[in-house]
Amino acid sequence: MNWFSTYRVHHKVTHSFRKGRAFLLGDAAHIHSPVGGQGMNTGIGDAVNLAWKLAAELDGRTGDNLLDTYELERIGFARRLVATTDRIFTMVTAQGLIAGSIRTRVVPVLAPLLFRLPGMRSFLFHTVSQIGIQYRKSPLSEGAANSVRGAIACPGSRRAITRIISPR
Repeated sequence: MNWFSTYRVHHKVTHSFRKGRAFLLGDAAHIHSPVGGQGMNTGIGDAVNLAWKLAAELDGRTGDNLLDTYELERIGFARRLVATTDRIFTMVTAQGLIAGSIRTRVVPVLAPLLFRLPGMRSFLFHTVSQIGIQYRKSPLSEGAANSVRGAIACPGSRRAITRIISPR
């Protein structure tokens, strides 16, 4: 018995992450190639972003527009991710002598050189881990504290990575 299946990659982002009381997140909101392994992390990010807002809404601790910030904060990232994974998938699967030569001869020489650069390693780490995502332009980040720079976290920014030393 021979089994044959054609793999088709779909790259799509929904037009809206919310319609009334219904919300889309994860693969229901954005679907893309598995290149880079970003699908699960993105879905978890969507869930975390929406969960605390729903909890606050259910507790009656919010105004009417808190849930509107979910789409504002997440859809732009989803669109960039889908576009990026689409470009990478296209490069990885491109047919032809030139594409094959680039994959087998150029990339194996160039990639190790690029990964030696601290700026490149940092960029890739922040991109793949998704800890570089911030919401400084969200309505939730407006206010006087947004002009604070330095060691103090700004609204919409992730908390700085801090080394914790246990007392002895």
